[in-house]
Amino acid sequence: MDLTFETISTPPCALLTKYANKLRMFRKRRRVSELEAYTKQLREYLDKFREERDVLARRLDVIEWRLRALIKVHFPSRYKDGLSAEDCITILSEELNNIAETISRIKSTCIEGSRQSVKAEEQRTIVYAKLERVDEEHKEIFKQVLLGYCTVNSLTKALNIKSHKIKSMLSELVDKGWLDVLKVRPLRHSEAFDIYFPSPYGLIACEKLLNASWTFAQAQYLKELKKYVSDDELIDMAKERLKHAHKSIVSVKEDPTQCLIRYTDGSHKADLLVDGKYVECESLANDLEQTIRMCKALYEAQGEVIVVVSSLHAIRMMLQRVCLALWRLGISLRVRIAHINELSHLEAIRKFIVLGPPKAR
Repeated sequence: MDLTFETISTPPCALLTKYANKLRMFRKRRRVSELEAYTKQLREYLDKFREERDVLARRLDVIEWRLRALIKVHFPSRYKDGLSAEDCITILSEELNNIAETISRIKSTCIEGSRQSVKAEEQRTIVYAKLERVDEEHKEIFKQVLLGYCTVNSLTKALNIKSHKIKSMLSELVDKGWLDVLKVRPLRHSEAFDIYFPSPYGLIACEKLLNASWTFAQAQYLKELKKYVSDDELIDMAKERLKHAHKSIVSVKEDPTQCLIRYTDGSHKADLLVDGKYVECESLANDLEQTIRMCKALYEAQGEVIVVVSSLHAIRMMLQRVCLALWRLGISLRVRIAHINELSHLEAIRKFIVLGPPKAR
């Protein structure tokens, strides 16, 4: 402390007060300096926070844009404007779960299908081995039945063999499981006749005997006989022949909705609607499952099947297929069937009743 005149002449209390004030001012300046340094540090933190916030906001915008793009491309039915990232994540999570469940079902189906395929291949091997033990005469009868000669009379004419021998050989083929048989009675006649058609084993054997599935082999045989007419041609020809005898005829090509049949297993489109009756035009190129669905739909819709085919031989083939379908469905059914060259009026069509129900197999 400097000893000046001022310090000597100043009373001690005043001197203490003066130095106390100076000390407070010093401390205040120090505090302000610290606060300024702290404020500067906070400002730096704030600037850094804002910078990071802006970076994150830009990244979030990009992420939301990409998520919305994924939804729009892969799940367009769930896309809408203004989806947030959280919305997109929720949608993706739900859809990915659905995909995972679908994949699981497909895997299970594939595994089951593989097992069935192996089983079918094993069954095919057994059937082919049994077929090798069938003599040539019975094989020839069997082959002709597969090609549509499905009655005793038609086989007798085709093979020039006596009817009693044909009956005996057909009975043996039925007993050994190659063929099934149902009785078909023409309406207005009391006497029924037998229609023979392949059993499940017979369908497998057909692939060996004729190198094709049964329905495909029959369609090819009609082409060889020059008796094949396509579905579209039959529809046009049938409509032309029936239009003079019926008030209303609509084809599936003109208005599919009028020809649509709803039934317990789904829906089926008939080829023609003639005065309220559903009519099928069959080239016989369809597979068995289509024939079975057709029979069930028409059975539920109108209690009978009305079919137009290309020829007399195609009538026998169609009766075979209807019999096989009704055998599997376990029902009896009235059938009207005509070939295109004899078609004039629905009431003039040949009428049959397929007797049943067949025994479950």
